[in-house]
This record gives sequence, structure tokens and C-alpha cells, in this order.
Amino acid sequence: MWKTHQQLITACDQQIESMLQKFDPRRAPDAALAPATTSHKKPQKNEPQFLAREECFRVLGVDLTAVPGFQTPTVLVLVCELGPGFAQKFKTAKHFGSWLGLCPDTASPAGKYTARKRAT
Repeated sequence: MWKTHQQLITACDQQIESMLQKFDPRRAPDAALAPATTSHKKPQKNEPQFLAREECFRVLGVDLTAVPGFQTPTVLVLVCELGPGFAQKFKTAKHFGSWLGLCPDTASPAGKYTARKRAT
């Protein structure tokens, strides 16, 4: 069963890589990708099995993994959810932060956690 799941994960990685290659490059041809600034010594267990960081840099034109807290899987999620031109989809950085869920809910007092009731 484990081998079957590993094969399915590899197939998904290959499909993600082929979809990323369909996007037009946004970086200058002579732009070089800086070395990774991760504190992880080993590859993470959910890390793609292709050069995803380089592909995201090619598609976006900037290295989002340079942002503290953003690793390659996070950048891949942003590209897959919003597309390569996602910066233009938000009016301001505050709107983007709100979409990410970094802002507290306006209906709850700041700094206090309130459990939301789910509608069933």
C-alpha cells in the first residue's frame, strides 16, 4: 500500500511540474536564484520531488521562499490557488493578509479566541 501511495504522489508531482511549465516566465533570463535560506537540514516529508522552488521563481519572477515562513510547498499552494499573477488580485497587502487568514475576525475582540459555531 505504501508503494502505491508513493507512486501516486510521484504522479501528482509530475503533473504539477508539467502545469507549472505551461506558465510564461516572468523573470529576467539572467536573473539568478539565491541559495535557499531554510533552517531545515533534511527535505521535508511533503516536499515535491522536482525543482519546485526554481519553477515558482521562473513563473512568479520573485523568490517568495525568501519571505520568512514561506517554504516551497506554501508558494506552490499560492500559485495553484491564485495563479501566477496573484499580486494583482488584491487591492492592498492588507487584503492579501486577510485572505491568508493572518488578520483577526472583525466580529471577535482582538486578542481573544472565540469558538465559532458551525451551521449544521
